[in-house]
Amino acid sequence: MMMLTFTTCSDAATVAARMEVEEVERKMRRCSAEQSSALLEFKSYFNFSQPGHSYCLLYSHSPMVSWKEGTDCCSLWDGITCDNETGQVVGIDLSCGLLQGNIPPNTTVFHHFPQLQELYLDFNDFGGSRIPSYLGHLSRLTHLELQYSVFSGEIPMELSYLTQLMHLNLASNDGLRFKKTGFQLLVQNLTKIRGLRLSSINISSTVPISLLNLTSSNTFVLDGCELHGQLPDGVFNLPNLEVFDVGNNSLLTGKFPKFINSSNSLRILELEFTSFAGQLPDSIGNLGSLEWLDAFQCNIHGAIPASLSNLTSVTTIQLSNNNLSGPLPSQLTGLPNLQLLVLNGALPSQLTELPNLQVLALDHNCITGPFPSQLIELPNLQTLVLDHNYLTGPLPSQFTGLPNLQSLTLSYNHITGPLPSRLIGLSNLQYLSLDHNCITGTIPPWLFALPTLSSLQLNHNMLTGHVNEINSSSLKFINLEHNTLTGTLGSSMFKLEVLTHLIISSNNFSGDLNFDMLCSQNALRALDVSNNNFSGVIPKCVGNLTELVVLDLGSNNLSGIVPDTFVRHNHLETIKLNGNGFQGPVPKSLVNCRVLEVLDLGRNNFSDMYPHWLENLTNLRVLTLRANRFHGPISISKTKYPFPSLRVMDLSENCFTGPLPTTYFRNFTAMMNISEANYTLEYIGQNTSDYYLDSLTMVIKGSVLEMERVLTIFIAIDLSRNKFEGEIPEIIGKLTSVRGLNLSHNSLTGRIPKSLGKLTKIEWLDLSSNKLVGEIPKQLTALNSLGVLNLSHNQLAGRIPQGPQFDTFSNESYVGNLGLCGRPMSKSCSNPDAPQPAKEKDSQSSDGFDWGVILSGYGCGLVLGLVIGYLMFSTGKPRGVMRMIEGAENKCREWQKKKSQGQGRKCRRNYGRH
Repeated sequence: MMMLTFTTCSDAATVAARMEVEEVERKMRRCSAEQSSALLEFKSYFNFSQPGHSYCLLYSHSPMVSWKEGTDCCSLWDGITCDNETGQVVGIDLSCGLLQGNIPPNTTVFHHFPQLQELYLDFNDFGGSRIPSYLGHLSRLTHLELQYSVFSGEIPMELSYLTQLMHLNLASNDGLRFKKTGFQLLVQNLTKIRGLRLSSINISSTVPISLLNLTSSNTFVLDGCELHGQLPDGVFNLPNLEVFDVGNNSLLTGKFPKFINSSNSLRILELEFTSFAGQLPDSIGNLGSLEWLDAFQCNIHGAIPASLSNLTSVTTIQLSNNNLSGPLPSQLTGLPNLQLLVLNGALPSQLTELPNLQVLALDHNCITGPFPSQLIELPNLQTLVLDHNYLTGPLPSQFTGLPNLQSLTLSYNHITGPLPSRLIGLSNLQYLSLDHNCITGTIPPWLFALPTLSSLQLNHNMLTGHVNEINSSSLKFINLEHNTLTGTLGSSMFKLEVLTHLIISSNNFSGDLNFDMLCSQNALRALDVSNNNFSGVIPKCVGNLTELVVLDLGSNNLSGIVPDTFVRHNHLETIKLNGNGFQGPVPKSLVNCRVLEVLDLGRNNFSDMYPHWLENLTNLRVLTLRANRFHGPISISKTKYPFPSLRVMDLSENCFTGPLPTTYFRNFTAMMNISEANYTLEYIGQNTSDYYLDSLTMVIKGSVLEMERVLTIFIAIDLSRNKFEGEIPEIIGKLTSVRGLNLSHNSLTGRIPKSLGKLTKIEWLDLSSNKLVGEIPKQLTALNSLGVLNLSHNQLAGRIPQGPQFDTFSNESYVGNLGLCGRPMSKSCSNPDAPQPAKEKDSQSSDGFDWGVILSGYGCGLVLGLVIGYLMFSTGKPRGVMRMIEGAENKCREWQKKKSQGQGRKCRRNYGRH
């Protein structure tokens, strides 16, 4: 029997209502108290800072602001995503969270999120924290983003357990590194990975062949990871590959792999600064989807393949700084989307057939002759770069064919003659670089009248005359250094409301420097007027320029007292007042310059005690007080860790007294054990301000040298020509990265410490003109980098040690030490008639004491003590005995004094009668 079931309208309404209630309950499902508590604990680790990366400038507050106890983390907390069914947290997004603080290494916070699938902690500041190893146990994790978050240390092996991971981004955490086989294990296990970004992580490995198994991957960004060896064959055959970046790995070698047809999904190929060699293969034309090709400074040679004309989607081709030859293939002129072309080799003749070209860079080539006429007919060109070539002749006066040109760079050529008296065109020009040429004559008025000009570089030319009226309202950057410009600075230069950089050093400007007008430049970041003839005094307002990063007034005729008005929260990183006539004390408000890296007060008339408060400047790298009138002792440090970043200390040519600053030597951590194995060429001030590098004048290897730029590994101490006394402390041997040490022309005594033999990087050592005694330690022969040694004019004795470096030093290194013998001195150590110096214990000290007299007095005192002790106990009259003691002491002092004056024999006869 068949039974029929009927559903009435009322039943349907009931079912619908029940479903609606269930939906509301599902939406109202709250996260667990356990997970809320764990998230609040995580929040407690951090403070909230200002955006530290330009990517985060649009974020005004942290998502954690909404995390409040007693509220539901699933529905009310920003950055938290929960599963609709279970209420479990499945996503945490704190990207650009403005977080600043450390993640404790033993934190258990992440133990409470077993269902977590996405974790975004990128663009924060975790202060060098380690990546929590427990993240590797979040087995459901598919997205892990930690880029630009200041993590450091070894990447935990546990991350290779995340077999469901599809996107991993650890990029730009410079302190991170893989264990020896960590990268291979990661690539082997993460078979579902689609995007792998590890820029600037220390991998130090070959590219594993297991990379070919990641067939789902579309992005590999491995630039700057210290990869080496060759790429595995077939790496470009991955079917979904879109982005491949292995640039800045100079040890990647081999020939370019072939690009077969299946690679047509590749859009971005970055190979710059690698060591790939050979010709660019014709098969590169198979990359029909390629938009960006960068093979800057590889070892490519030969002709540019005609197959590049197949890259109809390409917008950027960067092939400069290679060994390419031959003409630009004519087929390239048909590329409809090409906007940026960077080549080396001959100047292409058919450039006018590239209608959409916006950027043309032909720098670092061998282009000769006058300014190429074919470059003036590119109507859409915005940027033209021709620096480091051999262009000659004057600059053209007409640029009508470049109506949209915004940037013109002609630096480092041989452009000669004066600038044209008038110019047609370039009405949209914003950046003009004509520096390092041979341009003569005066600066024409039209240069300062270009309506949109923002940056002007005319430095390192032969320009003369005065700087005329400036009519531009847009100029921000002016660099006129190293010319022969004269006269005073017109007030118009200081009416530029947007001026950020004024660099006019090494000219013949004179007159009062108009500081009052300068102080009105609220946007000013760099002021360099050094090596001119400016006069006047510094007004108080200079200390109020809070945006100023560089203040270089060196080598002028300025005078007076430096005002004590440097305000808090300023941005000064370089202050150079050297080579003027400043006097009085050092302003104590310099302690407010918390980010200061270079302070040069040398060659002035400062008269002050040692400015000990400078110890608190934790970023200070260079301190120069040389050739002033500083005096007194360098007192014991009042700071727990003084000068932790200092690399150059020059206190020479002053009147400092007392012992050497041992406390400093103990705490100069930036001078100890600096690893140079992975060192890249960097200069002090390189990141301080555009187009400014800190210079330094110092006595190096016996000569006064001026370094126009200073390597960050340059580490030196010069305390010479003062009145320091006492011994050289052994602790100085801890400064193992010091390149130069000069303690000459003081009153130092004692022996040369054996610990100086640990200064393995030292290149010059000057201990001359002191009162050092004893032998030259044999440990110094291990200093293989030592190029200059000066131990002259001391009281050293014994045989001069022999060794590879010591055999190169001349007699001048040892002259004035009568007790030394052996090569290179003429006195042989085997000569028995050679005059012997006084032994250290017998020699008269620097204070005039004769140790023979003191020892005799000691024996005399011992006998008297025994006699007097007997009398006290036998007579019981201590007062009389005490008077006898005082009389004996006075006579003994008198006898010692007379003996030191050569009258000891007579004194002993007279004293013997008593």
